[in-house]
Amino acid sequence: MIQNRINIFLLLSFLCVLNIGFSVTENRLMVNTHSKSFKAELIDIETISKGLISRETFYSIPVRSLGENPFFKFIISDSIIYAMQDCQFNVWEWNDSIWVNLYKINNSGWCMPNYYYYENKLLGFTGTGFWNSESSIYFFDSQAGSWELVNTVNKAPHFVSNIDFRIGNDTIISFVSGEQDNGQYTANSIENFYGFNLKLKKWFAIQNNLDLNILSSIKNKESSNYQFDMENTFHSICRKYHLVFDKKSLSFYYITNKNSTDYEFCYNTNSFSTIINKDGEVIIIKDEVPADAIFAGTISFSELEDIGNETQEYDIFLWVIIGIIVLILSGISIFWLLIPYKKKSQLSKKNPSSLILTIIENTGQVMDSYQIDVLLKISDDPSFDSRRAKRSRVIKGLNTEYEKIEGKVLITRERDPKDKRYMLYHIMK
Repeated sequence: MIQNRINIFLLLSFLCVLNIGFSVTENRLMVNTHSKSFKAELIDIETISKGLISRETFYSIPVRSLGENPFFKFIISDSIIYAMQDCQFNVWEWNDSIWVNLYKINNSGWCMPNYYYYENKLLGFTGTGFWNSESSIYFFDSQAGSWELVNTVNKAPHFVSNIDFRIGNDTIISFVSGEQDNGQYTANSIENFYGFNLKLKKWFAIQNNLDLNILSSIKNKESSNYQFDMENTFHSICRKYHLVFDKKSLSFYYITNKNSTDYEFCYNTNSFSTIINKDGEVIIIKDEVPADAIFAGTISFSELEDIGNETQEYDIFLWVIIGIIVLILSGISIFWLLIPYKKKSQLSKKNPSSLILTIIENTGQVMDSYQIDVLLKISDDPSFDSRRAKRSRVIKGLNTEYEKIEGKVLITRERDPKDKRYMLYHIMK
């Protein structure tokens, strides 16, 4: 009952966050570095970005080889400019006059399909490799120079997002996704999809009332999907449809797309987006639902109860079990550590010699001749024969004294099984 109340409270808090408004500060840019317009430096980036990006910054980005994915994605926030390469972990930052790669580890092959900038950190949203996909959130640790997992309250089923966008500062919605399992990609149903609240670090479920007949074709993985995330609307353009999401009404719209989606450059701001296609044509997308767009349905939000809460309860149960085991082992360890001190305390009441009390602290140990001589404080005698005689006399005296107190000997000796010429000394428990 308490957990349900907590879940309801968190959900209401999340819905309140959605209604606060949209205030994303970063602008986005995507460019094909192998395109003719980029190679010929025909894109007037300073005019398009209104001075945020200089020609020197834009055209000095490290160009990838012909065998690699040529697309770079930029995040621009205030004076910070990051550039990420598709399916690479590299994070390039513009530093005055050069691009500096902040990633310090030599790994590659894991694709994060989209990036966000949140609380001065670069975030990667879900990921996929050749064999599998993960519905994980990653943040870039600039000091360590590596991507790190974000610890989340719950978990969503494994998926990689293909179409996602932000509502408000703290919420990311994944509308189209798929799963990579043992090298095989499967498109997920669009009847149910997921979102993530960055502030609460929690996944949630999304229900929709969409016209699935109209939107069924977009669930397939399309390489020609372009996304434009603005203040009031989100636009996704693929081969057949131009989808529009109205963030205020939580409604989807669509327009049949008749134009080519072979874009070479896209610049996305909060209020408009600029596209340049392979023919050099400049297209402007406004932050609004087009007048000829057809209504396709709405979405709503709910708690992710299946895998998320079960996983959370399992994790709590697992940590409780681990805690109990640690307490038991700690108790056993403390008990055994205290045995010599307990014996020493009991012996103290019987007025044993100080040497016996010292020997008791080493109960259970096996020592060679030199080690026992150090313990008996006779190691400074340079004569071997003299030490041997002293050792025998001291041990005999200690055993006699200990037998009177405890009824058993304190130190026993035996031949070293590895070398019969030497003796080993056991301090009895």
